[in-house]
Amino acid sequence: MGSRYKSGEAGKPAVTKPCLMGGKGFICKAGAVSWRKYCSRACKGAAKTAKFAQPFVCATCGKTGVRVPSKLGKYCSKECFGAGYSKEKIAEDNWYVKSDGYLAQSRNRKTGLQHRKVMEEMLGRPLKSHEDVHHKDGVRANNAPKNLELWSRSQPRGQRVEDKIAFCKYFLAEYQPSPEYIPSDDRGRCLADNLGVY
Repeated sequence: MGSRYKSGEAGKPAVTKPCLMGGKGFICKAGAVSWRKYCSRACKGAAKTAKFAQPFVCATCGKTGVRVPSKLGKYCSKECFGAGYSKEKIAEDNWYVKSDGYLAQSRNRKTGLQHRKVMEEMLGRPLKSHEDVHHKDGVRANNAPKNLELWSRSQPRGQRVEDKIAFCKYFLAEYQPSPEYIPSDDRGRCLADNLGVY
């Protein structure tokens, strides 16, 4: 049996009780008089917010307010979340900030990264499969040409001295073309096809 039966309140008429948020009167069943304090869920939530609230500032628009710890978050609305987290539009080229911090652009169901595009324009050619673009200051959205540098992940397939020498010759020929850096064997044959660097 519930508490209202034990207390002998079963069958008693409903009473009017004041809400603790604002004092508005509400009709309350006799069995709930001892524990019901608010006229609605909205008033109960407002009381909880007032008790546990913490200052809140939206990271996108700067709007201030108060929220309970479980709903503190960083943004005041879905619009601010989209603008400040993953869908921030950049200039007229429709660039947006991805969740990992890189600027990206979607066209024809393909995503292109701005830092790679800038490096390709600097080099005058497409990037190769083993090439990466590094941000010197660590800020992935800063794609100024002076902040970018070209990195390569290519490595020789072995650790023998002759393999490393051949790879070094090939690497210099690729990035610093000069007749003295053209890799070849004793018979003058090019070694680029046998290095296995890709």
